[in-house]
Amino acid sequence: MNVYRLIMLPDGQPLHQERIETDELDREMWAPFADLFNGLRCSGELPTDHGQLRILWNGSEAGAALGTFWLDDNMFLAVVFAAGLNPEADTQLLQMAGTQWAGTELVKAFMQGKPSPFASLDQIAERPLLVGMLAPSLEHTTYREIAGVDLLATAAFLERLGEVSG
Repeated sequence: MNVYRLIMLPDGQPLHQERIETDELDREMWAPFADLFNGLRCSGELPTDHGQLRILWNGSEAGAALGTFWLDDNMFLAVVFAAGLNPEADTQLLQMAGTQWAGTELVKAFMQGKPSPFASLDQIAERPLLVGMLAPSLEHTTYREIAGVDLLATAAFLERLGEVSG
């Protein structure tokens, strides 16, 4: 699946903005994530050179999902995935995630009273869409070395989604 990936900083500025073909990702890279899934839900930990990567991912048969990633006890990334299979479900989840993210103290502090771009995530037309908010809780070099865990979890989710929807 050709996923549009947009990872944003708390002020809404894009950090990563790219199209990725998940079918071309090396399965060995995302297989450990697939092992953590039970149906369309994932809750587990994977060891990294930088600590324990903890993942919580809740997906639906509509192809929409929410994910949160921690390194040890530091939450560093929240994502929402909209596969484009059910436009109504995509819009609803993007609105919910965007509203929640825009209402966090972290985003409010960065936006300093200006409107948050997270409040309009549902206006991003690209599908499938993987959009995330990166929290400044990790050293930049650490994040660079583990960046892409959201995409690996998405690839594992898409495999499970195919198994469920058959």
